[in-house]
Amino acid sequence: MITAFLTTLEEMTKILLFVIIGFALNRLNILPKSVGSAISRLITILFLPALQLYSNMTEFNLKDIADYGALVALGALFWGAITLLAFPVSKKLAGGNIEDKGVFQYGLSFSNTGAVGIPLVLAFFGTAGLFKFGLFLLVGTIMTYAWGVSLFFGDDLRASFRQFIVHMLNPVFIAMIIGFILGSLSAKNWMPKLVINLVGDLAGCYVPMSLISVGFAIAEYPLRSIIKLPKGYLFTVLRLIVIPALAILAAWVFGLSKEIATFIVLGFANPCGMN
Repeated sequence: MITAFLTTLEEMTKILLFVIIGFALNRLNILPKSVGSAISRLITILFLPALQLYSNMTEFNLKDIADYGALVALGALFWGAITLLAFPVSKKLAGGNIEDKGVFQYGLSFSNTGAVGIPLVLAFFGTAGLFKFGLFLLVGTIMTYAWGVSLFFGDDLRASFRQFIVHMLNPVFIAMIIGFILGSLSAKNWMPKLVINLVGDLAGCYVPMSLISVGFAIAEYPLRSIIKLPKGYLFTVLRLIVIPALAILAAWVFGLSKEIATFIVLGFANPCGMN
């Protein structure tokens, strides 16, 4: 117990320090404002795809496909239950405002696991755990593009199937699929070590760069006005405490493993972040 607490404390401290570095780089004008979008783009098209590719191609094993399916189904069940619960809650928070309803629905249904969840999963379980964590969140990840993106545009601009395909064909999802294919072909046994290590080094850049990007982006917001929004505090309590607490209670009732319980916390107890 104490080991898990100290590991979490250390990782959360590092997360906070990386965010502070990004915040300072922006507020002190050490880097130009345009750097923020450039870093974000680099993360999206290079570092995060490399992380997905590396974990999938080194950890995927065809003989465990049944276990993978069960993990995906379990994640889909939890995500679906939380999303259904979010419908009446987001409607209440929005107070009749369609745009706000979409934002609240998205924020309660989809947490940003990249900035907080992934670093902690890597600290606790390594790349093997990250691979399983990705499977647990797979349905939610797909639904982010299939449905979540459209929530920001109101009911009159729901994403069509064509738009869904366009959203899905992003570097992260493509890298995920390629990783599954290479993993099924046991690529780690025949692929040149140079290539594997190169992808691994790029993957290692994801966590610090993504957190610096978060801090850089936060510096652009008028923080004084944000902390005066009452709904922001209510939303934060729901997102970071109530939702994961209900999910953990369900995990306890159904007797799920500690690993799954950890995935639940790290999957659902996250801020909306860069989303």
